[in-house]
Order: sequence, then structure tokens, then C-alpha cells
Amino acid sequence: DQVVIRSGGNVGIGTTSPGRALDVSTSGNTELGLTSTATNGNLYRLISGTDGSFQIYNQTAGKYIIYSVTFHNH
Repeated sequence: DQVVIRSGGNVGIGTTSPGRALDVSTSGNTELGLTSTATNGNLYRLISGTDGSFQIYNQTAGKYIIYSVTFHNH
């Protein structure tokens, strides 16, 4: 895995040419974890699925907040 920080401040993980503030690229499901270390904090996962889905999953509660699959014809 590689991390790149460009002179303009964009950060890339898995890419050498980040096009936004944080650009994460993988060949499989791409996941970001957001964790609160507070007493009642939760772990949330943001997922871009290989099936075209976008998911927000509350790992702590074990349930999906959003699971959306959109198909486009181009």
C-alpha cells in the first residue's frame, strides 16, 4: 500500500494522483472506518462495494444504516 501527499494537500491511498482531499483506491471493496473512542462511541464503516453499492454500516450495533445499489446504463 502506498500513501501520497501532494503539494496542494490532497492525500492518496492506493493512488499516486489523488483528485480530492482524500482519495482512496483499491481493487476490491473500499472501506473507511470511523471510530469514536468515547465511552458510548461507535465504529462506522463507509464502504464502496464491488457490486456498485454504497454502504454505511454501524459495526458496533451490527446493522446497516444505508445500503444502496444503483445501476446505470451508459
